[in-house]
Amino acid sequence: MSTHAGRVAVVTGASRGLGAGLAETFARNGMLLGLCARTRPDARDGRTALTASVDVTDADAVDAFARAVVEHFGRVDLWVNNAGVLAPIGPLADADPVALRRHFDVNVLGVVHGTAAFVRHLRQRPGKGALVNISSGAATTPYEGWAAYCASKAAVDMITEVVAREERSAGLRAFALAPGVVDTDMQDLIRSTPEESFPAVRRFRRLHHEGAFNSADWVARFILERCLGEVGVVRPGDDTDTVRLRVPDQPGRPQKEKPPPPEPPEPYPPEPEPELEPDPELEPDVPRLLWLPSPPERRPEISDSSSEEGMANPMFCAEVPSLVVPAAAVFMPMTSPDELRSAPPELPGLMAASVWIMLFSVSLPLPLLSPAVT
Repeated sequence: MSTHAGRVAVVTGASRGLGAGLAETFARNGMLLGLCARTRPDARDGRTALTASVDVTDADAVDAFARAVVEHFGRVDLWVNNAGVLAPIGPLADADPVALRRHFDVNVLGVVHGTAAFVRHLRQRPGKGALVNISSGAATTPYEGWAAYCASKAAVDMITEVVAREERSAGLRAFALAPGVVDTDMQDLIRSTPEESFPAVRRFRRLHHEGAFNSADWVARFILERCLGEVGVVRPGDDTDTVRLRVPDQPGRPQKEKPPPPEPPEPYPPEPEPELEPDPELEPDVPRLLWLPSPPERRPEISDSSSEEGMANPMFCAEVPSLVVPAAAVFMPMTSPDELRSAPPELPGLMAASVWIMLFSVSLPLPLLSPAVT
């Protein structure tokens, strides 16, 4: 006999898919069921089940069904808000506003109405209760084409977290549960969607090809063990504020192969430095050295005269230009011989003085330091 036998569970959206699978497993564990959907579930009303056609977007209808279950079984221990839709799929800008409103009415307000009805019941009776709002990995992972679905499931997560804090004193433990990929009619709709409307469709087609699904029974057993088991008792390793849960992958399903690590990229060879040619329009003129031919070698004749008249000022002797001009040309920032010839007449004398200073600084012998050359 299951430890959950005799407990009462309400499941919305229980006519097919995950909701119908949850109801089946709960029934096998001896639970009493309140099942509703827009289309009335197949379970027969009686001692173990109460069914009804309920539109979860109608708050009064949901509240009336909750009261009917309590009258029939005396209490509700577990409430699962499972009803939800996926459409519209495609870019948000192309979505029909009416379809968008319907989507949020079912996926968000439907959860709000079921949550409120269960909490009102829980406040009126002693003991604890478990609320499970079916969420999705899309609550935290953006999928192109699923703007409405991602937003509505993110809202479910936050609603659950807030209510868990608000009603903790009433004995509520609330969970936003991502069941993983379960092969339902919703998955059929996903796989039939064109790639231009839902670019990630290949992933879901691959999962179908590999059979990589969680079964509804696996999800139901996780709820019974993790969410309903010893309601209100925190087990070792649990966080008292844990609200968002994800059903682990079912054992035996194909495991996702990890791709090999990418090879490190080869280092790029160093690029040769470009050879830049000077641009005369951008760069200033650079002094260039002109090497003028030296005059024919002349052997100086030394005069025996030591008179003052026999001495010539070496700075201005007749031979100075023949020695100074070639040396001066080496240091002149001229660009052509024509420019050199067009220099001012006093320039040779100035340059001669510069050359003399240079020669003295390096202590070079110079014939001009001898007596005047004749």
